[in-house]
Amino acid sequence: MERSDVGGDDRIFAQLEAAMIELVAGDVARARRELDAPLAYLARTAGTERPDQGHARAVVEAAVAAVELAAGDVDAARRLLPSAFATAVATTDMPVVAAVGLAVSAVALEDGDARVAAEMLGAAAVLRGGDDPSHPLIRDLRDRLRAALGDEPFTAAYGRGRAMTREQALARLDPAASDPAAVGP
Repeated sequence: MERSDVGGDDRIFAQLEAAMIELVAGDVARARRELDAPLAYLARTAGTERPDQGHARAVVEAAVAAVELAAGDVDAARRLLPSAFATAVATTDMPVVAAVGLAVSAVALEDGDARVAAEMLGAAAVLRGGDDPSHPLIRDLRDRLRAALGDEPFTAAYGRGRAMTREQALARLDPAASDPAAVGP
C-alpha cells in the first residue's frame, strides 16, 4: 500500500514497517517508495521536533541506510549513519541505537571487514538487550557473516561483541569513530 503523506509522526513507524516488509520481500524500489512519506514528514518537521521524534528520525535513517545497502549504494548508507547514530544515542533508547548498529555492521561487511561486522552485530545485541534470531535483517546479516568467516570465527567475533559493556558497544558501533578496529572488550 503506497502512501503520499504522513498524517502525523504516529504513522511513521507503520510506514517504516511497510518499507521493511518490502525490503525483506526483495522489492528495494517499493521499500524506497514506502520511506518517501516518513522522510518528507521528518524534513517538514526539522527544527521543530519534540524529543520523542528523535526515535523516528533515527529508525527512519537506519531504514534508509538498509535500503541503500540493498540497492548497492554503500556510500549513501555510510553518509546517513553518523547522524542516525548520534540521534539514536541522544534518545537513550538502546534498542533504537541497536537498530542503527545493525546498519553500521552491514556497512562494515560491505567494506570488507567481516570480523569487525560480526563484533558489531554482537555489540548491537548488547544494546538491544539480547539476540534476535527471528528478525529477518539480523538473520540475513548473520548468515552472510557466517558464510564470510566460517562458523567458528563468526561465533568468536560475535561473542566478543556480545561480551562488551554498554559503553564498549556504543563505542564499537559509533560510525564516527576514527579506528573502529581499536575498540574492544
